[in-house]
Amino acid sequence: MFSIILTNLPSSIFGIITGIISQQSFFLFIETPLFILICFLVILFFLATSNKHARLCALLLVSYCTGTYISSIYEKKYECYEQLFSNHRLTVIAKVVDKNKINNNTQNSYTQLTIQVVSFRTVLNPIHQPINARVVLTTNNTPPDVGDTITIKNFLCTSPSESLRTWLRKNNLSGYAYHVSDITVTHHPTISIHAILWHVRNRIQEAIQSKLSPHAYGLFSMLFLGVSDPQTASTHHKIFSYWGLNHYLARAGLHLLIFVLILNLLMGIITTRFITKAFIHIGTAGFYYLLTWQNMPFVRSFLVLVASQCCHMLRTPINTLHLLNLVMVGYTIFHPHIIFSLDFQLTFLITYTLILISRYTPFKSY
Repeated sequence: MFSIILTNLPSSIFGIITGIISQQSFFLFIETPLFILICFLVILFFLATSNKHARLCALLLVSYCTGTYISSIYEKKYECYEQLFSNHRLTVIAKVVDKNKINNNTQNSYTQLTIQVVSFRTVLNPIHQPINARVVLTTNNTPPDVGDTITIKNFLCTSPSESLRTWLRKNNLSGYAYHVSDITVTHHPTISIHAILWHVRNRIQEAIQSKLSPHAYGLFSMLFLGVSDPQTASTHHKIFSYWGLNHYLARAGLHLLIFVLILNLLMGIITTRFITKAFIHIGTAGFYYLLTWQNMPFVRSFLVLVASQCCHMLRTPINTLHLLNLVMVGYTIFHPHIIFSLDFQLTFLITYTLILISRYTPFKSY
């Protein structure tokens, strides 16, 4: 049964992506009762027929309806939050998830906060709405720490342009507010996972920066930390562009592969059970994932690595194409708007191309 699901994943991916694109292009909205009825009838037809072509058409129809339904849910959610935050001044209670200081090479710098809104209050009653919203703060106010619970008064997001709206939905965000000043910290937790990870990540970055020269640190941070140093980034991009190697500076699967190869060499010295080594691989790669800055290619490589190690522990043959299909299905279901992102398209297109070339191209040994 599981092998049948894996072999039909490409058709499911095609149907889901087609449904998402058609919903975004023609604004199709499938309501829940209609979606359940269509899927129920098609699944009955899928189980009743033995014709391969009819089954393929039924699978494509179910996948298409699934993609349209998921995309319509996300679209309605984004539109609801956009109208709420852009048209009303609110008093919001939120938790700080991430913090990043932005320098503009001028005397004016500011702090960028990612907050998880817990509730908002209008003139009437507080309504609890769990969402994500990104707030940009100036340095005139001392920014709160990561993990703090804050209250923001007169909170109003800017009306997003088309490019900003695309960026917000790509990052699963609901609004962008500039220069918010009326912020009050209402609770500072003793222990916060977000705060611990943020402080450890920044301390590692500061320690490496103090040990290396500016150019060496800029190169190391881009390759292995996933963040670029604004002072040296332009210089490195210019040097690498001479040889057409500019893409090496974007951390992706190649950099994670280097990390895994080094770990394999160290694990070869240790004599232990096979399952224990797989757990060590997942745990070490997980710490590396949490303590650095992620981008789309790196997340895709990390998920494939975790899935392959799980196959090792379950004594299951590894098929890289199936694992990549599973990751693709997960992305399209839980974050459908990501398919319109250029880095998502490039990383999966290149990875699929490399897998297919290595599988179907005969290599001669000399």
